[in-house]
Amino acid sequence: MAAGYLYISSHEYFQQKPLPPLLDRELIRRYPLYGEGEYDLCLSVVPAPTAKEKASPIYNPSQERFGRKDLAEFCALVADVKPARVCLMGLNQKQLLEVIPHLKDSVKQLYLFKCRSVKDLTPLSHCKELECFLMYGNYGVNTLWNLDQTPKLTVVSLEYVTGIRTLANLEKSGLAYFSWDSRDLSGHSKGVLEELPPWEALSASYVMVNCENYKVHYEK
Repeated sequence: MAAGYLYISSHEYFQQKPLPPLLDRELIRRYPLYGEGEYDLCLSVVPAPTAKEKASPIYNPSQERFGRKDLAEFCALVADVKPARVCLMGLNQKQLLEVIPHLKDSVKQLYLFKCRSVKDLTPLSHCKELECFLMYGNYGVNTLWNLDQTPKLTVVSLEYVTGIRTLANLEKSGLAYFSWDSRDLSGHSKGVLEELPPWEALSASYVMVNCENYKVHYEK
């Protein structure tokens, strides 16, 4: 793995710096287990601090204290814990590709938090036990993976995800819940769909889409 990053998977670190709560209140109401924010394993990827940052009077050394220069510790934890609920923070595409093979046999709930530059979610098609996929803060993804390859998937919630262009893959899914809010941090909807999938053909009992050219709120 390229130098310049720290990989943090320490439980102690995430006790000190918990994740912010999910914004999708409907998901929390319908699926409280998915919305409670407790994960078996978390991984945060952050840039290694520069000499200038270390010299700053406001420098916080906790990331260096808990961070590692490669993924070996995280991979060992995956093998030991076999985590069902996983949160990945700040990963780029290359790092996601490296991590998913270690998680694919156990992960049931996956949260990609501020993995802003990830563009391709195809690796998730190998996660055959996946039931719930959450993503917050991404501008690179323009479509989902082939959802029929993850037959247990029932919940997808996307918040501050601005690059989606097609939802055609929803037609192949067995989703019960789908929510996509394309607003950026300024509150403006950014996503532009090329076309809407036929909602009546979906198995989902709840669909919410908030993008620049479509607003959908659908319940069966």
